[in-house]
Amino acid sequence: MMAIALAQPVAAQTIAIPFAPPTDRALTYRIEQHRPVAGKVSAFTATRDLRFERAGEGYALTVTLRAIDTDAPTSGAESYRAALGPLVGIAMRFRLDGRGKVVALDDEEAIWAKVRAGVDALATGSDGERQRSAQKILALFDSLSVEGRLSLLAGEL
Repeated sequence: MMAIALAQPVAAQTIAIPFAPPTDRALTYRIEQHRPVAGKVSAFTATRDLRFERAGEGYALTVTLRAIDTDAPTSGAESYRAALGPLVGIAMRFRLDGRGKVVALDDEEAIWAKVRAGVDALATGSDGERQRSAQKILALFDSLSVEGRLSLLAGEL
């Protein structure tokens, strides 16, 4: 008599993948998004330098936005430039827990003041679409809690 073994499905198991970023080198992080603007798909790019360092049980992550670019028409480009332009060149040092979650930002008030000053300058020193975009961003900024500001600054990490 022949025995037939029936295959039983195996339940998938969850495995934990530890957060272990490289701490021995600088990294370049480029985000490219494609969004419809004024009836055509436009590219929006942001390039950041990243450097992780071990800090106690977690990490410190220094992030500097190096460049932004878009081929979008003015109606889409100005809000993008108004939102991210003031961050270009500002080094931000985030504190991460051992799992990689952002828990704090060093010198948060000073960084926020620089970002706010950049958007304020756009809101008062420009005209047209860029000025309107900057004013909308200022209204958003005014509505944020301290936790909301941290979340906004760490948003694309």
